[in-house]
Amino acid sequence: MLLKKGVAVFIIEYTIKVSCGKGKWNMSEKAKIKVNDDGPYLVKGEVEMVDAEGNVFETKKSFSICRCGHSNNKPFCDGSHRKVGFESEPRAD
Repeated sequence: MLLKKGVAVFIIEYTIKVSCGKGKWNMSEKAKIKVNDDGPYLVKGEVEMVDAEGNVFETKKSFSICRCGHSNNKPFCDGSHRKVGFESEPRAD
């Protein structure tokens, strides 16, 4: 867990897999995960998201994953980051 201005940020404990079916990996069609400033992770593309026990979450081709830790619909975002004033603007090196 990380702290930023008094807000807890939880590291995602879910696995996201990208496949083209039949157990084969398709690296030509990448899924994209965008880290939104002060908001959720936006996931686009064909992905399978599973919990720590391997159970599959039902997802769409585009969905948001909570980063603030306050969503009532975890692991998905419900917009709570706006209510709690979540702030985070990470940048890739």
